[in-house]
Amino acid sequence: MFTIGLIGFGSAGGRFLRTIIYRQSKVGDVKLLAVCDTNQKNFEMCKEIGVKTYSNVKEMLIAENYDIIIVTTNEDSHYQIICAINKYSKNCKRIIVEKPLVQQFEQAVSIQNMFDNEDISVHFVERYSPIIPKLMDWIYENNLKICRATFFWGKYRLHDMRPTIGVTSEISHPIDLILMLTNTPIGTPYKIHNGCYLFSDFSISGNRVLDTINVNMSFDTGLIITSE
Repeated sequence: MFTIGLIGFGSAGGRFLRTIIYRQSKVGDVKLLAVCDTNQKNFEMCKEIGVKTYSNVKEMLIAENYDIIIVTTNEDSHYQIICAINKYSKNCKRIIVEKPLVQQFEQAVSIQNMFDNEDISVHFVERYSPIIPKLMDWIYENNLKICRATFFWGKYRLHDMRPTIGVTSEISHPIDLILMLTNTPIGTPYKIHNGCYLFSDFSISGNRVLDTINVNMSFDTGLIITSE
C-alpha cells in the first residue's frame, strides 16, 4: 500500500482527494494520510473522512512518512515546496506536481540536481480524458503519422485571484498532448522559428502578465506545431 500526502487543497487538490478516496475504498492500494493547505476553511471534507490536516508544509512532512506526495498549489510556490520535500521527506518515492513544474529555468536546473528523472511526475490532467486512448488506438490502427498540429487554447482569467505566470502555463497542455499523440521521445531537440506575445493587466499578478502567445516550432522528428 502506498501512503499519500496532499499539499494544496483548492480545485485541483479536491479532484485528487476524491480520486484517492475512491481508489482507497475500491482498490485498497493507497491511503491518504494528510492534507496541507494555508486556508483551513477547505478542511471540512478532510475532517469528515478522518484525514489529518496541516497548515504548514514542514510540519506535515516531518509528521508522517509518505510514499507519494502530490503538490497542487499554485505554480508560484512549487519550487519552495519541492525543496522542502527534498529536505524533510527522505522516504518519498514519487512527487506528483501540477503543471508547470516551476516558474524559472534556474529552478528547474536546481531541482534536477536534487532528484533523479523518475522521482517527479508533472500532472497534465488532459492526458486522462477518455477520448485520448481511443484517439491513440485509432492513429495506430490506421497506421497514421501526425506531421503537423495546430492548436488554440484559451482560459478565462479576468479578475482571477490566483497568482499566475499567464498563458505560458496554459499552453503546456496542448503541447504535451501533441507530443504524447505523436510519440515524440522525451528530450527531442526542437526549434522555435517565430512567435508573438501580448501582455495584459487583467491578473492580480501584475500589469505585465502574458495573456496571448502565437508560436511556430518544429522538432527533429519532423513534427511542426503552431498555435493560433
